[in-house]
Amino acid sequence: MELRASGTNDRFLEDFDRCASQVVLAGADVVVPVCVFLGPVLGLRHYREVGTSGVPVIDPFGAVITVASSLAELRRATGLRSSKGLASVYRGADQGHRS
Repeated sequence: MELRASGTNDRFLEDFDRCASQVVLAGADVVVPVCVFLGPVLGLRHYREVGTSGVPVIDPFGAVITVASSLAELRRATGLRSSKGLASVYRGADQGHRS
């Protein structure tokens, strides 16, 4: 099904809900609209759940900002940093960068 962003906001939400309901019926546990404008638009319209399915709709842009903010606060509060263990993918990543 093709989702079109034209028309009224109500029509847009109805179209999105119809598309999202199809992926829920196919087994989705969460819906993450990856188009740059969809997450904020759906959030402004308080669309956070697909119909009455209980399946959440996550704004990926908002989620990334929230996670980054939480990690920055955790680092400030506890001094937490990336692992430098032998198997860490971050080992040596700070070379040449401020810590």
